[in-house]
Amino acid sequence: MQRYFRSMRLKSRLSSAAMGKHKNEKSYKVADYTDFIITLLMVVIAVFALRMFIFEPIKVDGVSMQPTLIDTENMLVEKVSYWFSTPERGDIIICYFPNRADPNETFVKRIIGLPGETISVKEGAVYINGEKLDESEYWLGHINGNFPEYEIPDGEVFVMGDNRNNSGDSRLKEVGSIPIKRIVGHVLGVISPIKNLREVNCINDLPF
Repeated sequence: MQRYFRSMRLKSRLSSAAMGKHKNEKSYKVADYTDFIITLLMVVIAVFALRMFIFEPIKVDGVSMQPTLIDTENMLVEKVSYWFSTPERGDIIICYFPNRADPNETFVKRIIGLPGETISVKEGAVYINGEKLDESEYWLGHINGNFPEYEIPDGEVFVMGDNRNNSGDSRLKEVGSIPIKRIVGHVLGVISPIKNLREVNCINDLPF
């Protein structure tokens, strides 16, 4: 009889141990799934934050920046530098135009005039404060039409497309100068297609 009870107690202990092991295995699996979900969520948040606040690929739409940027190329835009410094003449930027029907529509242009300057277009060239601007690094042509003298307000910049005779930009009354707070970021270069990979700022950077 004693042997019988000892055998029963042993079986009970073994059964309890097996159940405990099974519960532990289930808890480990739940912990593994939870860790995976948390890690995945953190990666998604990091990628979203990177795209939202630091870098973003944006596709060129149109011909207004040719030959510097070609339609359908993908640019890499950084959004941090203007937090610590002011835009400079010659920078290629992504910006929102004021008074657009679609407030989320962005445009790529080059900064030509800075706050407080007087800009005009005459005799096929840009003039800043009455002096002809040397744009040979990125523009070699003749600008059709004139633009009367315009004083750029504080906190705003005057932008133009490198394809000067086929660009809607600050010369248009419905666009005008761009508030610096409406600048999304600074174009670093072209990232695709791979054969066109390059930095972009001046005409000498072009691969053709």
